[in-house]
Amino acid sequence: MNLKKLMKMLEAETDKEKAAEVLRKIDSLIIRKGVLRMGPFGYLHPLELESHICKRDAFKDYFDCDTWGYKWGYPVRKDCIYIQPDYAGIEIVLSMNEQYVVSCLIKNAYIGLFGNGINAPNADQKQIGDFFKRDGYPRTQCSYCCFFIE
Repeated sequence: MNLKKLMKMLEAETDKEKAAEVLRKIDSLIIRKGVLRMGPFGYLHPLELESHICKRDAFKDYFDCDTWGYKWGYPVRKDCIYIQPDYAGIEIVLSMNEQYVVSCLIKNAYIGLFGNGINAPNADQKQIGDFFKRDGYPRTQCSYCCFFIE
């Protein structure tokens, strides 16, 4: 099943247990086939996620999405990245409408950088945040990054 279909299923689901099962399927798909491309520098493959549904305005320090025309928070996109305050974590933000998103916090990931052969085969949440901070990615959104399913 593809990500768009899973998101539509989740949007329509009212039973909490069934919604949790759909979230697990989304996590599984992202872990198996998800790639976070970091501009021309490299990529990140999520190895472990912690996902949950966020209702409108749930993030205290919301996205800066004025460039996409969304002043309050979530853009309707499937490839946004949210960098938490103090770079405490990186979240893949999946959205099908303006009312909610699925926030997938990356707990562990494989990071590969092009050109210099640097690889982090099992970076934890702090190491991932440190990488984004050290390389100067904007804190609230990462326009150099693009999440996609291979």
